[in-house]
Amino acid sequence: MNLSRRDFLRLSAPAALLTMAHTIYTPFIGGQQRTRKSNVGVEIESSAATLDKYYNPYTRLKVSVRWSEVEAQRGQYDWSTLDSKLGNYHADWITVKTTPEWALDDEPMCKLPGGKHWADFHRFVQAVIDRYQPGYIEIWNEPNVTESPFPAQFGCVGDAPLYGEFVEKLYGNVTGAKIIIGAVSSIDDDYIAAMLVEAKGKFDGISFHCYEYFYNGISDTCRDQYRRLAKMTDKPVYLSETAVIYREGKVSDYYDAQIKHYQRLKELPTLWFWYTLGYNAWPSPISTDMIGPDGPRHIWYAYAAER
Repeated sequence: MNLSRRDFLRLSAPAALLTMAHTIYTPFIGGQQRTRKSNVGVEIESSAATLDKYYNPYTRLKVSVRWSEVEAQRGQYDWSTLDSKLGNYHADWITVKTTPEWALDDEPMCKLPGGKHWADFHRFVQAVIDRYQPGYIEIWNEPNVTESPFPAQFGCVGDAPLYGEFVEKLYGNVTGAKIIIGAVSSIDDDYIAAMLVEAKGKFDGISFHCYEYFYNGISDTCRDQYRRLAKMTDKPVYLSETAVIYREGKVSDYYDAQIKHYQRLKELPTLWFWYTLGYNAWPSPISTDMIGPDGPRHIWYAYAAER
């Protein structure tokens, strides 16, 4: 049976959502923020077409940009991939990651650029800020991971002092957005302490990633990690990537656990981003996404009601 979007919402959504279904997909025209924002955010990995259908503009939007893709040739920018993800929407948070070959001293691309190319990275980050005007720029993706199975995505820095210095040198050379250090995949006290020493306070906040794992239920790891990290710094702490990953149990219980995690996170006094809004088929056939291959999941309706 083929249903129109309006009919789908009538059949599937709570009555309270129907009254605002015509407003939650309004784009930001020309990148201008038009509504008050909650602390809830989503990351987009697909295209602006997903945002047109499912994005709630009362929430935050996060996207990643690969330096290696945009500036494959030094000084020549190709923004087409990121433009196609965002369309006319404004990204509140942009994660900058992966080094182009010409700036690498050593493969793979998830390593930081060689020291002589740090100024090139500063120039690139400023170009990102000037073009997209985000509120936050997050530096790298899970740099605490020493070896990455997916070097185009995350990891493989490992060297905490080097990463801290990398952010410290950037801080005074770009303007227009808050610079966020961290994006760590776990709260490793030694790594974070070493990173913070070399960063010398030259950052505006620290971020971490945290997933709950569903084995017929979930724990409360992410809020615990937030509180733990907040004790290590006087700067704001952000949860820049989170969701519930399915391992085993009833699928219906898994969907309920996603909503439980979502509601817990709303109690945190900080920004947090669900991975992802659009169907991404990661990290399992029962993915963490709010939108599955057949349309919205339960978690999306909680998200769509945000104000």
